[in-house]
Formats: sequence, structure tokens, C-alpha cells
Amino acid sequence: MRDQLVLRSQLSQPERVRLDYLARRGRRRRILPGVYSIDDHETWLHRVHACQLRFPRAVLCGPTAAKLQFWDDLDVNEVHLTGARVDKPPDWLKHSRAVVPPQLRTERELLAMTTPELTVLDLIPTMGGKAIDEGLRRKAVTLSGLHEALRLTPGRSGNQSRLRLLEESRENPWSELERQGHALLRKHRFRHWRGNYRIQVGWEVFYADVAIPDLKLLIEFDGWRYHRSKEDLARDIRRQNTLVLAGWTVLRYCVATLEDMPDQIRRYQRRLGAPGPSDDRNPPPDASIPPEVGDWDDLGEWS
Repeated sequence: MRDQLVLRSQLSQPERVRLDYLARRGRRRRILPGVYSIDDHETWLHRVHACQLRFPRAVLCGPTAAKLQFWDDLDVNEVHLTGARVDKPPDWLKHSRAVVPPQLRTERELLAMTTPELTVLDLIPTMGGKAIDEGLRRKAVTLSGLHEALRLTPGRSGNQSRLRLLEESRENPWSELERQGHALLRKHRFRHWRGNYRIQVGWEVFYADVAIPDLKLLIEFDGWRYHRSKEDLARDIRRQNTLVLAGWTVLRYCVATLEDMPDQIRRYQRRLGAPGPSDDRNPPPDASIPPEVGDWDDLGEWS
């Protein structure tokens, strides 16, 4: 892609004259001041590489870095750049002057960009926990790496929300519905539950979205596309029957029924005579539950 662009300042005087002539004739397209494509095309990748040519000390970040690194199906039309001063940028160029710590910079195919860990943190203000879940699911980041990136970028607007979401990710939810379910369990102070819980029945091994082992209770979160085929449905029926016959109770929730979960867990606890959150008149604060904060702040600079 880089060989399809021309940086005017690197041309000789005769070459500049010819470039200007071809640009006037519509046979060269100006992407940024001083940066032209060698034909009349201007794709998203043209713009990405043009930014690096025009601003060689800047770093690609946010959705742009995510699409280039690990999230190739992310819908991105803009180019996000940090560490550059841009006068009168085009509508598609989003920039800031924040300087990225050296430890959180990387390079890929001649493009300087934030590391996947910082990229995920940068996406949180607009995407919430989905950014973390996608990074984990695509094996681009680890929770320890995300915590380290957060430590290296103190003082940023929105860091409290980032920390809260990272703490909520300690059970490694792999979907937004699971994340909402985990948050709901913490909000209602349910204890002793485990995410992605491994269960072995005979020679078979299953993983439950959430388990409360002391109650022999399993909780499954089903998206609207959970059963994509008859084979998926049949497999899920066999799986649930096997778990029920092994002594587990299974409760299932989708987006529309998720709010029913806390009350139904309490009803199940009462039926078993087991202690639960509803039995605590003044439950002690749980240090593992981060304080609630408001909406995610806009992405800000770090010191």
C-alpha cells in the first residue's frame, strides 16, 4: 500500500511539477496535504498509510488500531491518530495530541500503532465491556496485560470506568450478555458463584456460563442466535438433560429475561433453605465489587 502513495516533499522539482499537473487532470488524488495516491483511488487503507507518511511520529489508535491488529471485521471508516498536531483535518481524520508511552507502542507493516492492550482500553469509552470481551475472545490481550496498560496510563479521563470493567472481567465473560449477567450477580451481592465453570459427568466435560456449586445451580445465558441449527438444539437438549440427571438445576436467560435472574435465584435458595443475600439485613461491603460510576467519560489524554 505504501508504494501506491507519493509524498510530495520527497520529489525533485520536475517531479513535483508533473505531480501537480496530474493532480489537476484528476489522475492523482490528494489524500492529505502533500500526500497523493498514484492513481485516482482513495480507500480506507490509503488514508491510513497517508497519515503515517504525513505524520511519521504519530501513532494509530482506537478503532483504527483494532481493525489493523485483531478485529478485522470491525466497521471503521475513520482514521484515529494520536501524537500529532493536525491543522484543518479532513472529516475522516480523528486526532489528539496525547503521547503514547513507549511500552505501549508497536509497529505492524510499517504502521506505528498502540499495542492491543492500549487499543482495547481506548475503545472502552465508546464500546464499554464489549471491547474487553472481543480482545479476550480473539486472544489479542490478557487481563494482566490490560491492567498493566492501565497502570502505565494514569490520569486519563474514564480510567475509573476502565478499572471497574476490568475488575468485572475477572471471570472472563465471552459475550455481552454474560458480562451483563455477571454484573447483575455482583450488583445483588451473590457470592460463591463461578464463571465458565467446568463440570465432568462420567467421561463428558461441560462448561457452564455460571455455576453456584454449593446450590448445584447452573445459569446459562443464551443469545438470540444461540441455536443456529437443529444439530445445535439437539446437542443443547442432550447436554442439559445430562446435567439435570447428574443433580444440577439449570436456569436459562436471554436479554429479555435477564432481570428475572436475581429474584429467581433467591426463590431457589429459599426452596433449599440455603442462606443468600436476602438473608443479610445489613450485608458488609464487598471489596471485590468496584464502586458504581456514571457513564463512560470521553477518551482523554494521559499525563
